[in-house]
Amino acid sequence: TLQSASLRFEEERKTFLSVSHKRGRTARLYETNGYSHGGPRVDRNAWAWEKGVALQGNDECFSTSSTVPNVISFGDWKIAQMRDTNWLSFSSNYPNTPMLFQSNSRRHGGPRLDWGAWVEVPTSSAEGVQFGDKAVQIDQWRIKQFDDNHLSITHSNGVVGRVYRSDGDTFTSNSYSGYITPLGEPSCAYVSENYIRVGDWRIGQIGDHLAITHITGHTAMYYTNDGYHYYGLKYEPNSWLSGEGSVLQGSAENCNPYHDVETYVQIGSSFRLSYMLGGIGSSYLSLSSAYPDTPVIYKSDRSIHHGPRTDYNAFTNKKPALSEHGVEYGDKTVQLYDWRISEIDDQHLSITHSSGGVTRIFRSDGTIHGSVADFSGYDKELGAPSCAYLSEEYLQLGSWRIGAYSQKTISISHKEGYTSEVFDIVGNRHRGPYSDFQFSSWNLPKGSVLEGSDAGCDSTSAIA
Repeated sequence: TLQSASLRFEEERKTFLSVSHKRGRTARLYETNGYSHGGPRVDRNAWAWEKGVALQGNDECFSTSSTVPNVISFGDWKIAQMRDTNWLSFSSNYPNTPMLFQSNSRRHGGPRLDWGAWVEVPTSSAEGVQFGDKAVQIDQWRIKQFDDNHLSITHSNGVVGRVYRSDGDTFTSNSYSGYITPLGEPSCAYVSENYIRVGDWRIGQIGDHLAITHITGHTAMYYTNDGYHYYGLKYEPNSWLSGEGSVLQGSAENCNPYHDVETYVQIGSSFRLSYMLGGIGSSYLSLSSAYPDTPVIYKSDRSIHHGPRTDYNAFTNKKPALSEHGVEYGDKTVQLYDWRISEIDDQHLSITHSSGGVTRIFRSDGTIHGSVADFSGYDKELGAPSCAYLSEEYLQLGSWRIGAYSQKTISISHKEGYTSEVFDIVGNRHRGPYSDFQFSSWNLPKGSVLEGSDAGCDSTSAIA
């Protein structure tokens, strides 16, 4: 770079030489093939690039400007107010612009080479970028966590450019304006080396690309460095998986912790029982096969959805949800975040959500029953691990086993010989009762304790 007062002469990608003014206009663009392009133009402005170290001369340039650029830079991405107060740009240094928001709620998707803060100069203002209560403000634009489940991008005129929801959905509604409440004091709003955190959301770089992801792991928006955009990919890529960075601007005070433990148990080589995120306010417990098919999903509203189906499969298109403690074991109980599978007494096993809803009850005679509140696994404390453990082939809870009878089947069986339900690897359900230890994992020898504890299981030992 050669700088003379407010003019810069700078090479770009060994192909162009740009002659630019710091106010954002390019006067002339020269190419290595001998062509030149006259201005004024707004692209390929040398003032949009990082200032280099002075090798010769003096870089103490005189300036009377009291304004600062309206741009946030992290990793290979920039979010900036461009040209005037009506435009907000998401751009990569590829350079491409995958998304441009306009103050009238219109969105202009890429790929496009204009409007990018890597090749054009962002606007400037007295305040520049400000951080507030779960909010980042870039002059006339505000990115704010509206409530526990929503993030919005809003212009100061009250028009919302986009709303992102914690289940990975996106929509537009001015009811979610980030200007309804004041900006507030900085609280859980900051920029790091590779991401911006706004409350329970990250706008962060994954590889070369950018994802807008909720703390629960749902990705609502994905931008690629070649200028494309994708809505609601749901689970991957997850910008929370890029690790923690330093707080470069803003504040990390009052941020909720990010939990990164996948919540599932592996039963045999072919089945997983896992906690899954559903829509807003809903939680699922999924039994998945590696085929991959999903034989059954239990929902927190007490409904049950049998397969064969391919969604909510912990092996493929949807990973188990993350929680603080992962899988926990208690007194004849296993807990997967907000679900408990518990032996209620010697004769009954229940599947219960923390909201109090009993989704399923299994009885020792092999029969299956619906929701009865008296059989809730949350009527007692989880307790210390006692006869609740996982082995290579089965999960044992008191007198019950959920076990891989073979590589192709999994069953729910009582120690007295009755099997209530069988699921196969292609997602089919086979309802019992089956007697005389048919399809029963109690026919399997006692396995090693991989998780939990077999203490207190003496009276419920395997028959084999």
